[in-house]
Amino acid sequence: MILSTKLLIPHSNSSIVQRSALIQKLNDGMKTKLTLVTAPAGYGKTTALSEWAKQCGAAIAWVSLDVHDNSLVRFWSYVLAAIQRAAPSFGNVAPPAMENVQPEPFLTLLLTELNKLPDELSIVLDDFHLVEQPYINNSTAYFLEFLPPHIHLLVASRSKLSIPLSRLKARGHLQQITSLDLRFHLDEGIPFFRDCMDLPLSEEEVQRLVDSSEGWVSGLQLAALSLRQTDNHKKFIREFGGSHRDIAGYLFEELLQHQPHDVQIFLLETSVLTRMNSSLCEAVTGQSGCQIRLELLDQMNLFIIPLDERKDWYRYHHLFSEFLQQYFLQKYPQRREETLAKAAEWAEVNGLEEEAIDYYIAGNHFSDVIRLIEKHLLSLVKLKSSRLYRWLQDVPERFMADKPLLTIFYIAVLIAVGELAMADSRLRTAREKLTDPDWEPFAGTIYMFCANMAYIRKDIEQANVYYEQFEKRLSEGQMLQMIGGNSSYTVDASDYDNILGFVNDLHVVLPIRLCVDGSKYGRTGKASLISGIYWFPIAS
Repeated sequence: MILSTKLLIPHSNSSIVQRSALIQKLNDGMKTKLTLVTAPAGYGKTTALSEWAKQCGAAIAWVSLDVHDNSLVRFWSYVLAAIQRAAPSFGNVAPPAMENVQPEPFLTLLLTELNKLPDELSIVLDDFHLVEQPYINNSTAYFLEFLPPHIHLLVASRSKLSIPLSRLKARGHLQQITSLDLRFHLDEGIPFFRDCMDLPLSEEEVQRLVDSSEGWVSGLQLAALSLRQTDNHKKFIREFGGSHRDIAGYLFEELLQHQPHDVQIFLLETSVLTRMNSSLCEAVTGQSGCQIRLELLDQMNLFIIPLDERKDWYRYHHLFSEFLQQYFLQKYPQRREETLAKAAEWAEVNGLEEEAIDYYIAGNHFSDVIRLIEKHLLSLVKLKSSRLYRWLQDVPERFMADKPLLTIFYIAVLIAVGELAMADSRLRTAREKLTDPDWEPFAGTIYMFCANMAYIRKDIEQANVYYEQFEKRLSEGQMLQMIGGNSSYTVDASDYDNILGFVNDLHVVLPIRLCVDGSKYGRTGKASLISGIYWFPIAS
């Protein structure tokens, strides 16, 4: 499901410093393929791009990325949705169907349709540092290589991109904007403090704050909010300094302490939310009229960011959220767990199972995590393996000890992310439980995975033994659910390097069934590698 708020240009406060030099540099990027905006957190990357997007005159396809987009299918699905939203005449292109397929055919069709667009289009990918999968970086590099001249890509990231940029730079196809371009200088600091924040500071005082913060935009905003709460501006400005972390920690605490008690409690209880609307806030705080509260915080510039023009959804600035969560944990540990449970329950009722699981895990409500994963097991298989791994790794062993189906699911995920030692250990434990009536129906599946692991260890003889057990232990009439593709790849069993290279290329996205049986194949030394299949017994 596509969240439409992720495709909207973020709303920014109308009282914002005009930055003509920065806007001009972004305009110059329209002559290139890629405009890369890189800087640490809090330098105003999103604000700069959103202000530029609203006045550039070209169609804008905006995607606000998050950690859940670290998946080839999900990433390109959002890019595609943003393009279709910005350019209604864009042709019908389907996103990649599976994680482990080569994306070039999809990208070729996407680029072909982009080339047909009559007007310029700028694609903005915000918070690109949150996506790390090599397939995404490689496919983005391919996309850039063949991008039509009237299509432009703008990327905002806290870190450098893991794609080659030398060729783009050599050909004049790269515009780079860094913290040196984003940082405030005196001529921007003066209108910021005097006009935007209504603080009548002298030029010398502004210069000292700009120098102490090295022009860090969030640091200056935090300083201004704290200055509003003190009558001794000179003392505050004189003591203002230190590293970014020290500045942020000091100002966050100073800021929070000066809020009324009810505002403090609201901030703490809603800090656990990755995004929030009035209904969710009311569920976790028990307060009514939360829409008014959210709008008031926005009006106060209290590090809350509207996610849409209607201001239905908000989030806190990441650094502010992290501070509030840490303070909440220290001051009200039990209350924090209760708040996370309320957030999870709201998400579950509203069909946001993935967010519900995240909240249950954060609040140590592991029984509910297991319940939700079991309930939605087949749909969760479609998620990125690394996310499933993170979920299951966070669940203590005692909650899964008597769950054979979930254990098999976890083994599949461990193999998918390359944690073979952990998968092997869990397989040994699972084999020891096969005398238990609850585990016996899963014997065939467990031995199939054992055969996979033996083959990866180059132990063909043991793989044959396990595969024979796999065939023997599959109950007659048992229904099997196969999830994934059915592509086959045949190799010499002795050619281990090629086999493991093939597996590595697939990123072991789904577990592998190895059909290794010398008696059937006349011990020809051949093995059939069937990727993308794993078997779950389903009650008939």
